[in-house]
This record gives sequence, C-alpha cells and structure tokens, in this order.
Amino acid sequence: MLLASRVPIEEIRRVALDASSRTSAALIQIILTRFYGVSASYQSAEPQLEQMLESNDAALIIGDPAMLIDRSTLHVYDLAEEWQKHTALPFVFAFWAVRSDSRTWPGENSPDNIRIDFLEAKVEGTVHAPELANIYSQRLGLSSEDLFSYLTENISYDLDGKSLEGLKLYYRYAWECGLVSEPRDIIFLS
Repeated sequence: MLLASRVPIEEIRRVALDASSRTSAALIQIILTRFYGVSASYQSAEPQLEQMLESNDAALIIGDPAMLIDRSTLHVYDLAEEWQKHTALPFVFAFWAVRSDSRTWPGENSPDNIRIDFLEAKVEGTVHAPELANIYSQRLGLSSEDLFSYLTENISYDLDGKSLEGLKLYYRYAWECGLVSEPRDIIFLS
C-alpha cells in the first residue's frame, strides 16, 4: 500500500483513495491527520494513478498497481513504513476473521458447520510462494526473485503480540479520528 504524491507529504491537501481497501483508506487518513497534522479532503477513485493525480495532490494505491509505480517523478510513501516509523509497531493489513454467527467456523465439524483449518491454509500458501512469485512475475513484468523476497521477507503471516498491539492502536486511532463509531475488541476462538 503506497501513497504516491506530487508534493511532499506535509503539503498534501487532496487525496484520491483506491476504492478497493477501506483499511488502507482509513490508515492514510490516520497517518496524515495524526502523524503529520495534515487536513486533507478525500475521494474514492479507481486505481488509475495518472487519473487520480489529475485533480489530487496524492493517490493511495494498493495491490498490484502499487508495485508498478514509477518512483522517479513522485514522492512515494509506504504506509507500513510510515506506521512503523510513528508507532514502532507493525501494521496488520489483513487477517482471517469469522463472524460468530457464521456457518464457516474453525470449530467442530457438524452438518451445520464448515470447518476451516487456518493454519493448514497458511502453510499451504507459504509453501507455494515460489510458484506465486513466478506467476506474478509474468503478469506484472517484475523479477520473480524480488516478488519471492516480498512474499517471504516483507509479509508476516503470524499475528504476534506486537502485531496485535499495532492492530488495537489502529482501531483506537480510527475511532479518535472519527473513522469508526467505536473501537472493537478482537476475540479469539479456542
């Protein structure tokens, strides 16, 4: 998740938000407001960098398009690095969650429940990192070595104590910035 800007971060006043991630949209608002004291306006947009920057100072880009940004003419800020710099905590961009009333449940197998082994799914995904790097290398035109490194060194697949602390802080800041009605607790199932 990157913020690509025509101006330094302190001078940003208008931001186009990639419409595909509410988490990242809230995070950039927290970063600008809380860490830089920037009061900006925000608008959702399709992740087309050139169009986003036509009428905005900066654009939030996530996923594959973020990997393809030409950094030579823009100020580019990695949201995870910004969060880490200002909080000394990792940022959790995604995790597996299940509503308590869901039929998909990591619990007992029964006719009414569909059991998912999240640990097995994590192991299966990480085992296939070389194949995924090769697939995305061809798709994006990036080196498979860089993509493999990204998948195995830049991404943590575990929710440890520091990550939970960062996640709780994110929820609190989102509430303090008026982005959510109330911070929620994270409840783990045994």
